[in-house]
Amino acid sequence: KIKNERLISNEEVGDIHVISSELHGIGISGDIIPNIIDEIPILSIAASFAKGETLITDAEELRVKESDRLQAISDGLQKINIHHELFHDGIKIIGSSEDISVMAEIDSHGDHRIAMSFLIASLRSKKGIYVEDCKNILTSFPNFIEVMSSLGISAGVHPPCAGSAAIPGGRDQRPSRLHRAAIPSRHSGVHGRSRLGPARSFPCR
Repeated sequence: KIKNERLISNEEVGDIHVISSELHGIGISGDIIPNIIDEIPILSIAASFAKGETLITDAEELRVKESDRLQAISDGLQKINIHHELFHDGIKIIGSSEDISVMAEIDSHGDHRIAMSFLIASLRSKKGIYVEDCKNILTSFPNFIEVMSSLGISAGVHPPCAGSAAIPGGRDQRPSRLHRAAIPSRHSGVHGRSRLGPARSFPCR
C-alpha cells in the first residue's frame, strides 16, 4: 500500500506500507525493466526465498552498470547456494524456504547495490555473510547502517580493522558471526549488541 504520495525533484515518490506474507516467484520483463533496473539486485535476493521460480529478462542494461550486475548477482547467489540460471539479458532464480547454511564471502565489485543486497541477505543466514568493498554504500545510502540497526543488526568498526564495519546478523534470536563491510572509519568506536544475538569478534583479513 502506498501512502503520502508526492513529487520530489519532479519524481513521484511515496511511503510504502508493507505487511509480511509468503513470497511467490514472478516474471519480470518488458517495459517495466527500465523503471526498476536498480532494484533488480535486491529483488533477486527476495526471489531467492520466494516460493517457485522468478524469471527476469530484458535486463541486459545490468551488464553495464557500476559492475556487471547480472554476473555479480549470479556469483553471489552461487556463494549462498541459491539455484539459478544466468542468461545474457537476465536470470532465473529458484526460490528456497531454507536459511543460508554456508558462511559466504561476497565480492561486491565496488557496487553499492550488490553490497547492500547481500548484506540484507544475511538476515536469512545461519553462519554469516561477508561482503567486501562496500565503501560506496556511504555515498549512495549514508543511513544504511542506521536502517540495518533498526532491523536488529548493529554495526561498528572492529577495532583492529581500520576501515571496516562489523555487522552481526541472523534471525530468530540466534547469535551469528560478524559480517564485514569495507566502510570508512568515520564509524570508528561504534559498537553494540544486536537484538538478534550478541556481537562476536573475528580475525581481520
